[in-house]
Amino acid sequence: MDGFEKTSFNGAFDVYQRGRGPGVLLLPELPGITPPVTALATRIAGEGFTVAIPHLFGPIAPFSNLGAAKTFLQLCVRKEFALLASHRASPITDTLRALSKQLHERCGGRGVGAIGLCMTGNFALTLMLDPWVLAPVVAHPGLPVPIGKRRKAGCMRRRRRSR
Repeated sequence: MDGFEKTSFNGAFDVYQRGRGPGVLLLPELPGITPPVTALATRIAGEGFTVAIPHLFGPIAPFSNLGAAKTFLQLCVRKEFALLASHRASPITDTLRALSKQLHERCGGRGVGAIGLCMTGNFALTLMLDPWVLAPVVAHPGLPVPIGKRRKAGCMRRRRRSR
């Protein structure tokens, strides 16, 4: 990824960073870090922020429907996403909390922003509980996935209440 600095975060995953200024944690959508995600990161960095993208899943490559389908299938069986869909705590959120805190300590300012795209939208929402996360953004959240009778019923109740 041209223009991004690659580091490892606690041996859990690689993080790609760009820019200077207050921190923004950008959590990629399916199928992973694609050209549109890097374009968004470049634009945010151009506005005076330090953007950090954790490589949580999928290849770093151009988007393809086959790649998206393969990554989605991998995510469906990953423990972190299964826990989130069943309303239990996920180990990945603890790691992302630590990453956002480190980003804030390194970049300074009043706090950091967190943008969760699609399947990672709810992770950004979880991060808002931390005092150093000032601006969580949930962009078209895709979790929990309403698979199974109980989860589908729960989604239908929420839709009826919101009308």
